[in-house]
Amino acid sequence: MENALNTQKFHLGAQTSLRILTIATTMAATWLMMTSKEIAIVYGLPFEAKYSYVSAFKFFSYANAIACGFTAVSLLFLFIFGRKGLTPSWFFILFLHDLCMFSLVLSGVAAATAIGLVGRYGNSHAGWMPICDNMSKFCKRVTISSAFGYCSVILLLLLSIMAASKSRQIKV
Repeated sequence: MENALNTQKFHLGAQTSLRILTIATTMAATWLMMTSKEIAIVYGLPFEAKYSYVSAFKFFSYANAIACGFTAVSLLFLFIFGRKGLTPSWFFILFLHDLCMFSLVLSGVAAATAIGLVGRYGNSHAGWMPICDNMSKFCKRVTISSAFGYCSVILLLLLSIMAASKSRQIKV
């Protein structure tokens, strides 16, 4: 009986820690992307780079902001109902939540990565020139933001796996 209680406390602690880390990484990814801006002079003409000029970067930012908010709500849910002991059906609801957030953040980070690679390397077949040679500050912030996005994806995957295993009453 005591061993089961210790396992329950460990699992609740791991869920709480991973959710807090997910909130932090999604918030950092959102903040870094939304504040990325740079103006460069190229051939005597000013060019401005902002996240809001690229729909994939906006989607990435909004996806991370939504995941941050909903993960905070799930953390509150875990605090309220975790003390009473969560049933497998509650863990199934958490699994569905985490799976949706995982999918949302993964699609956002994939879109941002695709556009980021075009910005860094260009596309000679389409005649697109790389901008990172001239906008290094902007590109570094976008890269760091994407790295936080990938960390969020991994954390949400771990949360999904943990919730799925508890919803099926599999001992971890």
